[in-house]
Amino acid sequence: MSVLPIVMWPDPRLKRVCAPVERIDGAVRQLIADMFDTMYAAPGRGLAAPQVGVLQRLFVMDATWKEDVKTPLVCINPEIKVLGDV
Repeated sequence: MSVLPIVMWPDPRLKRVCAPVERIDGAVRQLIADMFDTMYAAPGRGLAAPQVGVLQRLFVMDATWKEDVKTPLVCINPEIKVLGDV
């Protein structure tokens, strides 16, 4: 596992539409592990694949690790849906 370089704004990759993850294979698992290493080293609470230069629909997060134990979460091909008048 390794810490990846973080892409900073205004890098044009951060504006692009990302491709869906077609299958979860060894390369995707390695990317996820590297993204967690990168996020914890940053130190942040979340990191999207485009932020490390990978234009795929994938992000990792851990909302509690700074206060308590690590609770890592991976989201692959997330979709935002409107739930009515919220």
